[in-house]
Amino acid sequence: MSRRVRCWLSLIVTLVFFLGLFPSGTTAFAQSEIEFTDVDGHWAKETITKWVQQGLIKGYTDGTFRPDDSITRAEFMALVNRAFGISEKAAIGFSDVSANDWFYDEIAKAVKAGYISGYQDGTVKANVEISRQEAAVALCKALNLELQNNVDQFTDKDSIPNWSRPYIGALTAKGYMGGYPDGSFRPEKEITRAETVTMLDNALKALAVTYDEPGIYGPEEGIETISKDVAINVPGVTLRNMVIEGNLYLNEGIGEGDVTLENVTVKGITTIRGGGEDSIHLVNFTCEEVIVIKVGGKVRIVASDSTKIHKLKLQSGAHIEGEGIQTITVLKAREEIIPDGDFEEVIIDAEVKMEVLEGTTIKD
Repeated sequence: MSRRVRCWLSLIVTLVFFLGLFPSGTTAFAQSEIEFTDVDGHWAKETITKWVQQGLIKGYTDGTFRPDDSITRAEFMALVNRAFGISEKAAIGFSDVSANDWFYDEIAKAVKAGYISGYQDGTVKANVEISRQEAAVALCKALNLELQNNVDQFTDKDSIPNWSRPYIGALTAKGYMGGYPDGSFRPEKEITRAETVTMLDNALKALAVTYDEPGIYGPEEGIETISKDVAINVPGVTLRNMVIEGNLYLNEGIGEGDVTLENVTVKGITTIRGGGEDSIHLVNFTCEEVIVIKVGGKVRIVASDSTKIHKLKLQSGAHIEGEGIQTITVLKAREEIIPDGDFEEVIIDAEVKMEVLEGTTIKD
């Protein structure tokens, strides 16, 4: 057995890592086997079930999902960030946001992505419920959609203000958002949890290729090019011989299972939110930037056969094994980081327990 050397590294400030979307006023949880007591017969049951199974949203400890409850601006931002893999953060200074708030990072991501800017009085009103028109504006900005002013299909079109009209027009033209059976849009009505999940799911289905069943995908010979983002939502998936021109998301639905990426090139960013300690196998995998953000556990990443990763950013615990990773940056960690192989550089920007295996080489 290899001798292990344990060392502790820390910053002056310890950062608190929070990723889950916890509805205000109660503790929530995500377990795919839970059958909610209040979604049978609901129009959004199928989408809600899928999102819970994939770890994108949570139910409540009393066994309910509360699909028709409203959500706050902060909760909406957390869902958008998670759904679209938004991870880069801006410096923020809103007067009603503290660095200790669970939503601090979510707002920083939303500001960086350009879909939230706050109010003229310097606030962002994170705990205020978000309306349907505000949600439409935010999502449209997040997706950078071309604006359209046509909302004539709605019976209450005259109540839709000029500031939100082109954003609502853009989302409804794409089919990401719709109105009510009576033909109205109700722009000032608070958007519900079910409506939010449905709107984001519609956008994801249009913008990304998703893998929701175990199996081997990609040709035996030659290369398949995918021009969209790609999301893996279950364990037991192998992607092979692919070029992904967008981003790649390994989502929470993978759980503690395995995923293999063989002869895959990702031109965007790869975000790893799921996987266990024997799980993510990168075989001749190429990507400029990989981000690891997993709640409640450590991911083992095995890089082999000419894998090339320029930047690996860790926002949760990880066991990194193999070669071909140029720079590892530890941003946040709740569990230990284990580098096991040859690496150009390891940068520590947070309090972290690092366990360095014998034979590991860090050149800088």
